[in-house]
Amino acid sequence: MIKIENLPYFSHLNSTELKKIKNCCTLKKYTSNDILFYEGETPKYLYILLKGMLKVYQTTAKANHVFILFFTQPGEIIGDYALYAKSPYPNTAQ
Repeated sequence: MIKIENLPYFSHLNSTELKKIKNCCTLKKYTSNDILFYEGETPKYLYILLKGMLKVYQTTAKANHVFILFFTQPGEIIGDYALYAKSPYPNTAQ
């Protein structure tokens, strides 16, 4: 499993700053069918994938077609743009 202090986003922080961030974090495990967030939901968290893979996709208006946009790899931050822009998630993450 990847540690956040080894990620480029956090590698410049000192131990005190890293400790503050870790104290705000929650480690969660998901199964392959779990949904991290749905398209249209209001963002509440910053997600960092530490292990495994995440599928990010969009559905058609009638929800009968799924368009896979990309798969993430460990170490990637997910949903950050929507969080910072204070806009709904533009896609679903599973």
